[in-house]
Amino acid sequence: MKTRFLAVLAIFVVVLCLAIGKNQVLAQEEVLPLEAAAPTEASPNERLGKLKESLNITLDQEVRASTVDRCVSAQLNIKKIRKNLEVISQNRVAVYQTVENRLIAVKKRLLLQEYDTSLLDLVIASYQRQVGQFKQEIETYKQQLDDTVVVDCKTYPELFRAGLEAARESRKTLVATSLTIKEFVKSDIKNAFEVIRQKIEAK
Repeated sequence: MKTRFLAVLAIFVVVLCLAIGKNQVLAQEEVLPLEAAAPTEASPNERLGKLKESLNITLDQEVRASTVDRCVSAQLNIKKIRKNLEVISQNRVAVYQTVENRLIAVKKRLLLQEYDTSLLDLVIASYQRQVGQFKQEIETYKQQLDDTVVVDCKTYPELFRAGLEAARESRKTLVATSLTIKEFVKSDIKNAFEVIRQKIEAK
């Protein structure tokens, strides 16, 4: 029974690393929403106005004219990107959910064998926090892109630029969080299972 369970643990670690390995870092042109963002009382212009203030967006006459001239075509490009977002986000979150489900399944098997699960409990809690953060960042990113698409960019080019700059920063944050989760699975979770394996073998 012990040998069989150790083999299951070893296979589990390999499967996890393969699953998360397919979860590539966001491509330059990818934008990742999750589901429809919860509606807020503020309008797109109000949200973009706050971003404009926080980012201190000001445009000189030349940049303003250039933005007004190009922003409509830029919005069309954002719409095209936005159209592909749901599949991208669903795939990403599905991978994360699969990892969590497998962690919980292993925990249940450990409990059935009366093994200590305290280390695994910590790993699961940390993983869930990181994935939760990723989902929140997706919602922020999604809202910024949606607002940037609908704003009257020829009348309010500063608001358009504010949304664009905020979305770019949000994308960087998402990439960093995605990499953190990937490394957590390949390093922390893998190491935790090695510790668990050693404790089982020692009994």
